[in-house]
Amino acid sequence: MRIKLQVASWLLGGFAWIPAAHAADRVPEAAPRAPTVAGQQHSGLAPALTVPRWYGWETLATDGAALLVAVTALRADDDSKSVLALSSVALYGLGGPIVHLTRNNGWQALGSLLLRGGLPVAAGAAGIALERCDNSDEEDFCGLSGAILGGLAGVVSAMVIDSAVLGWERAPTQGGDGPRLGVASDGKSTLLTAGGRF
Repeated sequence: MRIKLQVASWLLGGFAWIPAAHAADRVPEAAPRAPTVAGQQHSGLAPALTVPRWYGWETLATDGAALLVAVTALRADDDSKSVLALSSVALYGLGGPIVHLTRNNGWQALGSLLLRGGLPVAAGAAGIALERCDNSDEEDFCGLSGAILGGLAGVVSAMVIDSAVLGWERAPTQGGDGPRLGVASDGKSTLLTAGGRF
């Protein structure tokens, strides 16, 4: 009788162990993913929208001041002419890069510095090379006019390029009231979302 009870208990224990083993082998189902919206950060907040903004007028303002100082130097007496001339050159060469640095645009500042220093020199050298001195009576001054004209052309070109090409930055939209579009998906369905002030 005792043997029969032990066999029965073993059988019941085996049947009880089978569901437990199958339950251990089951892979827990993944929790449903929360919908994600394209263009949003993990925090759920949409990133600030940015638009290109031109601030090249600021470099043009410093260049205008440099030209004004240069004209003043031409009409000044000999004592102050050299000081005004150096001030005009410094304002031309450093005014634009400083404007870019105040807006945390280091690459534009470097490009502005190289442009303002290299373009007048290159244009002046081109002016010397293009000037013909074969029939010139003043051979000692041959090429001077070409250097001056080329250098001035290089200065003006550097001002224009710095303002029109380098004088741009990405700025956030005012108040974020513009329309915003996105795509929300939970892996099973996709939803087009829109927001903002229309």
